[in-house]
Amino acid sequence: MTVVLKGAGAPRTVLITGVSRGLGRALALELAKRGHTIIGFARSQEKIEALLAELPSDDPAPSSSPSKHLIIQADVRSDSSIKDLARLVVETRRVPDIIGTINKNNKIWDVSAEEFDMVIDTNIKGVANILRHFLPLMIEKKQGIIVNMSSGWGRSAAAEVAPYCASKWAIEGLTRSVAKELPPGVAVVALCPGVVVQGSNPGYGSPEKKTQKSVLLDLFMTRYLLWVMFSILRMKEQEGSHTDLWLAVLYLGQEYCKLSPLEARAPKAATFMLNLTVEDNGASLTV
Repeated sequence: MTVVLKGAGAPRTVLITGVSRGLGRALALELAKRGHTIIGFARSQEKIEALLAELPSDDPAPSSSPSKHLIIQADVRSDSSIKDLARLVVETRRVPDIIGTINKNNKIWDVSAEEFDMVIDTNIKGVANILRHFLPLMIEKKQGIIVNMSSGWGRSAAAEVAPYCASKWAIEGLTRSVAKELPPGVAVVALCPGVVVQGSNPGYGSPEKKTQKSVLLDLFMTRYLLWVMFSILRMKEQEGSHTDLWLAVLYLGQEYCKLSPLEARAPKAATFMLNLTVEDNGASLTV
């Protein structure tokens, strides 16, 4: 997911990719509730319509008038699709102030070429398509911030999620490189939103998919927390200090408590992004 911001103050116009589900959907609802204008797109028209029905609007205009929000069907993997979206944004004078941008767990040799391509096309090429067509609009306005959604696995690594790790490491490198190319007034950052439980989100998928994703999340987080625990123990051992196991367990408990549903994570993430400035250009940040 990518988020694009421009300028300072309120209200703002925010473009969110993958707006129909997960964190993208939660952010759209939260930011719209705060009075900001949402530009978003997704591949599912049904989910787009469901989101539009929930988006609050401060418009006093009658229902027959155009909505303040612009949510359309588009595919981030398609360069021509994003080019058309950028043209529509210019035509409707809604250039964004902010733009905010897993594969199945498996060993890399068991990941099909199609699945690998899907992860790369979405997580890397999709972000590149957004940068290609929206950065020129921000540069022309001489203001704007792009938030590329990264991950903890874009700064470390884990077994059986190689395509996802590769894509998020790429986002970190892409962000830092693009940051060096931008003129004053425009910025790009890589943001790790933390781990969120998406299964409760109504736009996230069928009950069967929710169950599968919950299982994958449990396995993913178990590995992560064990990695954290052993990292702490190894660090303390190298320092020559004796670390009680309960301290490591306490830390793990604190880390697990950071897992939060979208409804709890979205307000914090929204506030964090709205407070970003051009001084953050090129930074790797975590909510």
